[in-house]
Amino acid sequence: MDDVEKDLAGPKTLAMLHLQAAHRSHRVWTDPAFVDTEVIPVRYDSSIPAQFRDPRVTENLRRAGFYGVHRVHPIRLDHGLITALMERWRPEVHAFHFPFGEMGITLQDVECLMGLAVDGLPFLGAPALLPDQRDEVFRDILGWEVDGNDFGRPDQFKIFRLGRREQPDVHWTDEQVKQYTAGVIYGYLGGLLFPDTSGRYATTDFVPLLEDFDHTSKYSWGSAVLARLYSSLCRTSLKTNDGTRPSGCLLLLQLWAWARFLPIRPVVRDLPNDRHGPLFFDDPHGARWRVRKSYAHTARNNVRYFRDQFDGALYRHVDWEPYDVDSLPAYCKAGQGLWSFEGIVIYRWHVEPIMPRRFARQFGKLQTIPELPYPYGTDNHKCRGTHSRETLSAYIHEWGEDRYNHVVLDQMEALPSPRDTGEHVGQGYRDWFAFYGRRLIRNPAHHHDNGAESSAAALVVAVNTMTRVRDLLEGCPEDQNNAAQMILAQCRDTLTQTLEELARNNYIEDEDEDEHRGHRRRRPQG
Repeated sequence: MDDVEKDLAGPKTLAMLHLQAAHRSHRVWTDPAFVDTEVIPVRYDSSIPAQFRDPRVTENLRRAGFYGVHRVHPIRLDHGLITALMERWRPEVHAFHFPFGEMGITLQDVECLMGLAVDGLPFLGAPALLPDQRDEVFRDILGWEVDGNDFGRPDQFKIFRLGRREQPDVHWTDEQVKQYTAGVIYGYLGGLLFPDTSGRYATTDFVPLLEDFDHTSKYSWGSAVLARLYSSLCRTSLKTNDGTRPSGCLLLLQLWAWARFLPIRPVVRDLPNDRHGPLFFDDPHGARWRVRKSYAHTARNNVRYFRDQFDGALYRHVDWEPYDVDSLPAYCKAGQGLWSFEGIVIYRWHVEPIMPRRFARQFGKLQTIPELPYPYGTDNHKCRGTHSRETLSAYIHEWGEDRYNHVVLDQMEALPSPRDTGEHVGQGYRDWFAFYGRRLIRNPAHHHDNGAESSAAALVVAVNTMTRVRDLLEGCPEDQNNAAQMILAQCRDTLTQTLEELARNNYIEDEDEDEHRGHRRRRPQG
């Protein structure tokens, strides 16, 4: 990193974001030819019907814990939005970095947006099946007669083939409907929640877990989805090649962004969609975007637009608490006691730390300066090596037996006043993030030959310059002649008025009381 990138975009020290040189945001900043390069999200399987003719399918989905997934499926992925979010994901701290601080996807978001249970057993996979066992399991549980073209490898089923099945009707037996529903859930698991980078195959070890829907519902599918998505975000944010393909549940990532960021949120039309049907009172929060949407005031599939929106994002642009918990259906808040769980979430051998104290504002609390995380390496995502079994066992025990002792909501600092309208940050947080965080992605020195130009980064640079000049004028000695003092005072007042006007018109955040009128930002301690 050169001094310009450190000063304008951050971080000013690599004590926390020590992977910056290998991060996708660094290439966006330094390589003008890479600016329009989007990641290529895995296309999730959209062949599963959005509506089912037989109500027994829906009841089975409720029983298994996948009704919420059914209600948010399908929504088209936005490549530009996903790319812009990948650029802001920091694997060192498992958080997105925005100009105003850190944000993240939590267990609360998974349960409220998609209705997936977060309280339950960790998903560790199942023992591998021999081909004859596999074929019998597929026949008994899915009602699927296997042929030689169904698999890539023996343990990888071509998930799109499930979409060719006929929907059940009233003439089907309950067992046949159960088998069909198991296939639908298998499609959700392998084609939407845990897709591989090809988007074509699903591991066969999901299928034995679908034999008994009551048992299926006992798993914490929400924490597993979050662990898999975290792993994908970390891997993709450190890949700077043109053909990067993120996996994991990218629909959750997109729904989270729509729920949280007001400027990019599409407007929902109050018209039923013939394909998806009307919204229901017991839908998860994310289902509101499965119907027709208007993009008249936002954009789609345009990474320049989303990058610019995030570069200019202010605290007030975020819906910090978008979920009306009282109006959510019971299954979307059953795990409310775990929403602020801090520890390791697990998907198979993937182990990912989740740190909600870094996102205290998302829980209606005061955001204080977080501790520096443990040293991070790119191999931290999987339990492997000499002591991998013991390490994974410890994480399984922590989640399985001790997870409620790792809830940190009560350890977060309360707001000074329920009516506080500030940024909800503790003393020194702004300075801390300005020093340790990554604020900008787009380099204002780069220009495009065609298409829309980004303006947020240039505005930030201009405001920073005006603020510095204003602070220098505040510190001028008073032993100047009267004429010079008058000119300096006029310049200072003009800059102050301009900055205040920008704040009033919501172009920049209001300054804290201790950060203006001559009090310059200082390097944070620690």
